[in-house]
Amino acid sequence: MHSTASIPRPRSAGSVASRAEASERAPIALAPSPFPITPPTLPPALGLRLEPGGTTQWRAVDRCGMVIGHVQPVHTAEGMRFRARRYRPLVKRFLDLGDFWSAEDAAWCLHYAV
Repeated sequence: MHSTASIPRPRSAGSVASRAEASERAPIALAPSPFPITPPTLPPALGLRLEPGGTTQWRAVDRCGMVIGHVQPVHTAEGMRFRARRYRPLVKRFLDLGDFWSAEDAAWCLHYAV
């Protein structure tokens, strides 16, 4: 008959515990992001708010909580532009509506794009 007692096995070099120990010894330095982390505040008359939507864009959310599109900061030679992207459910993809000089202008474009 075989014994059901477990036999301790040696820990391999790639085990979870050894990776955790290694991460404590060598902290990872992250480069500062050129993306503005805090979304801009929009006027209440617009009826939208911007929330973080990943590392490179903000979600435009209406009063009902529906995501109607994204505002994406884009670095260009002329400076920072803000791209309005509206979701089209029939084609199941985002449509770029244009690039604007302010996040508020891009949000107004999303508001009027039907």
